Amino acid sequence: MGQANAEHIEMMDQLPEDSIATNGSPNCLNSPGTPEMPPFIHPYKLVPFDRFRMAEVGAEEDFSKPPAFPIWRGLPNLLLYAFFFTPFTFAILQQTGMDGKGLDPYDSKRAPSRSAWIVAAIYYTMVSLLCIFLFTVLPDAWYVPRSKWLISLLALLICAIWFQQALTFRYILLSPRLASLKKNRDIKYKLCGNAYSTMNPRNLSNYISITVVLSEFFQFLAVTFHPSVPWLCQGVREEDEAFIVKLQRYLPEALVPTYAFVLDRYLEILLAVLVAFVALYLVLIGRFVQSQAPPSGSLATIISEFMAGTFFTAVVARLLSVANQLSADRRVSRMVATLCLFVYATTAVFVATIRAFGHSRIDLLYLPKWLCVERILKGSVGFFAALLPKPTSSTGEVVCTPILDGPAFQPLDWVNRLGPLLFEGFALTIVLLHLYLLRRWHPTCSVSFVIRVRKALLGIAAWGQACAFLMLLLPWQGWLVLLITTWALAMAVLVSLAVFKVFFSPPNFENEAPNVQQMRLQAERDRIFKKGADRAVQSKKRTSRLSRAVPSFKETCQGQVKVSVPNNPLPPPPPPP
Repeated sequence: MGQANAEHIEMMDQLPEDSIATNGSPNCLNSPGTPEMPPFIHPYKLVPFDRFRMAEVGAEEDFSKPPAFPIWRGLPNLLLYAFFFTPFTFAILQQTGMDGKGLDPYDSKRAPSRSAWIVAAIYYTMVSLLCIFLFTVLPDAWYVPRSKWLISLLALLICAIWFQQALTFRYILLSPRLASLKKNRDIKYKLCGNAYSTMNPRNLSNYISITVVLSEFFQFLAVTFHPSVPWLCQGVREEDEAFIVKLQRYLPEALVPTYAFVLDRYLEILLAVLVAFVALYLVLIGRFVQSQAPPSGSLATIISEFMAGTFFTAVVARLLSVANQLSADRRVSRMVATLCLFVYATTAVFVATIRAFGHSRIDLLYLPKWLCVERILKGSVGFFAALLPKPTSSTGEVVCTPILDGPAFQPLDWVNRLGPLLFEGFALTIVLLHLYLLRRWHPTCSVSFVIRVRKALLGIAAWGQACAFLMLLLPWQGWLVLLITTWALAMAVLVSLAVFKVFFSPPNFENEAPNVQQMRLQAERDRIFKKGADRAVQSKKRTSRLSRAVPSFKETCQGQVKVSVPNNPLPPPPPPP
C-alpha cells in the first residue's frame, strides 16, 4: 500500500497546477473537464506536513493555526498517531541508513518504505517483549532492589536506548539541514538598556526554550549534592551538618527522587505521575501530527524543548530509579517503568529535530546536532545517578546518615568512596565536554547571550563537581564553606558583568544590524529634536517673561524715580602736566 501511495503522489506531481485543489492538499483533484474524485486517504499519515510547505510558498490560508475539529472525531486519529510515532521514528532512521542520506519528515514525496516499517515494527516488538520477559518472568532473586542482577537487566535496556540514540545522531549528521545553524542578524529587538538581541522578548515560546538552560544548571548542581555523595562524613563542619542534610534532601530532587529508598507506595505514586507525563507527551505529539502544525509554532516548542528537553534528564533518571528501587514483587510496575523509559528516551532525542525545519520563523533555536548530543550525555548522567548506591558498611547498613547528635566528620573507606568518586568524575567529564562542544560547534544557539549564560552556568556547576571530587579524594571539613563562598562570588561577578554590559558598556557599531542602526539613529534624532524643542520652549518662555516685565519696569520708573540735576556742577578736570 505504501508503494501505491508513493506512485499516486508521483502521478499527482505531474498533473497541471490548475487540477489540484486550492486547499493545497493532494487528497482530492478538481480538474475542469473531469468529475471530482473521492478523497484519497494516505496510508502513511504520519507525514501530513504539506500544510507547512504550502505556508512557505505563500498560500492564502492561515497555516499557522491548527484546524478545529470535534474531539469525538479527532481523538481516535490523535491516539493512533501517538501510538505509531515511536515506530515511525525508527522507520525514519532505518530508511536513512538504507538511502545513505537523511529523510526529511516534512517532504510528502519521500516516505519510509515498507521494509523500513517492517524493521521498525520488529525492533519495537522485540524490545517490548524483552522488557516483558526480563522484568516479569525471572525469579525474585533477579529483582532485589539495587542488586547487581537487576542493574545488569537495566543495563541491557540502556544499551538498546543508546543504540537508537546513536542512530538518531547519525541521521542528523546525514541531514545537512540539521547539522548546521545560521544566525539571523538582520533583525534585532531591544531587551533593556543597551542590550539588543535576535530574540523577540514578547514571544513566550522563547522563554520556554530558555528553561532548558536553567534546568540543566540545577540538574548538574543536584549531581554535586547527590544523596550518595558523603558530604556529611568528609566535607562539612559540625555546625554545617543541618544545612548539608537539608541541601542533600531537597536539591537532588531536580534529578532523582531522594525520599524513595524503600517506600513502594511512594514509588508507585511517582510512577503514576511519570506515566501520565509520558502519555501527555505522546498525545501532544499525536496532536502535532494530526493538526499539521508548523514546527515554528508553540506546540512544537512545548514538545521539543519543554517536555523533551527541560524535563528529559529528570524523567529518565526517575523512571530508572523507580525500576531499580521497587520491591521484587512489583513486577508489573517495574515493567511499565522500563517501557515508558524506552519510549520516552528514544523519541525525546528524535523530536529535537522537528523545530529545525522552521528555523526561518523561530527567534531562539538550538543546533539539532547539539541537542541530540547533550540529551544523550545528560541522559547518561541520569542513568548513573539512578543506579548509584548509597555507601554501606560491611553488615549492609547504610552509613553516613544524618545523625544530628553525633560527630559529623567521619571519613569513609575507599570501597565506599569509589562509586561516588566515579560518579562525580563522570559528571565533571560530561560538563567539560559540554563546554568544549559549545566552543567547537559554535554557534549552538541562534541567540548569543543564551550561549554566554549557558557557558557561565556550566562553569559554576563544573567547579561544584570538582570540589565534590576533591572532597572524596582529600577529606577536609572546609570544602562546603569553600564551595559556597566561591559560588557566591562567581554569581556576584556574573550579575555585575551582566548589569555593566546592559547599562554601562559602550554600544558596538561593528556588527550592528540594520534595524538596530535605524532604531539608534532615530533615537538620536528624537533626542536632538527634543533637546532643540526644549530650548525653543525655554527661549519662548524667557522672551514672554521679559516682554511682560519691561513695561511694568518702565511704569515703575516713571512713577517713582525722579531725576535731579545738581545746581553746582563739578569743575572740569585739570589739564595734563
